[in-house]
Amino acid sequence: MGQMTINYQFMSNIDSLDKAGVFNQSLERIAERHEELKTFVEKELQHSHGEMVTEVLDDIQTTCKNYHDTAAVFQQVMNQVEATYIKHLNAMSFQKITVYYDEIETGVGS
Repeated sequence: MGQMTINYQFMSNIDSLDKAGVFNQSLERIAERHEELKTFVEKELQHSHGEMVTEVLDDIQTTCKNYHDTAAVFQQVMNQVEATYIKHLNAMSFQKITVYYDEIETGVGS
């Protein structure tokens, strides 16, 4: 009985799933809304003065900065997770296959 072992690729390599891109676009849209809200409040309060106004503006600035920092981390993590997932899928696409076969003798030259 003969045998032959090969590495067989069941599916082609994947370059990108773009799942992280969709998630990151959502984060960017939220960031845009944060900026719009911040700009609106700043314009509304530009002629106002006082401790409460200063606190509101400072809080809005801090909240926007915190969101941008957090979103940047999420984007980086999503890109890393997608890359790891793609690497795993591509590694799984190759499988070692062993084919066993019987050799049949032919009566050639008899």
